[in-house]
Amino acid sequence: MRPVTPNSRSRNGVLSMELVLVLPLVLVVLFGVIELSLLFSARQTLVAASRAGARTGALAGATFDDVKQAIQDQVGPPLCDQLTIDADLGRRSGDQVCVQVRAPMRSVSPDLLRVVGFGLDDRELVAETVMSKE
Repeated sequence: MRPVTPNSRSRNGVLSMELVLVLPLVLVVLFGVIELSLLFSARQTLVAASRAGARTGALAGATFDDVKQAIQDQVGPPLCDQLTIDADLGRRSGDQVCVQVRAPMRSVSPDLLRVVGFGLDDRELVAETVMSKE
């Protein structure tokens, strides 16, 4: 067994101090990556839902309820109640159909970075699609 020298004890203290200083930064970066990836995934889901709604709305005779149902089918049950859907379906063939889907960021991701000052309160994910009516 090697005797403990004063030099090795001070080195252990330095390692502990480095851990205390670096660990919070590593955790903030890790939480940021997790939150960003959840938000990105939710945004892709909203984009797909707005495209599905616009495709449905572009069909002749489509109603707002048809568009809403297509969006809800694309998104799935957990997020359906949180969505805000706006649609301008146009009246004639060739008119633009504009579908906008909004969801609060708090409903799609935990607020992991609130502690460091980046909260998700009052922020929304928005996806909008414009197509021509058939």
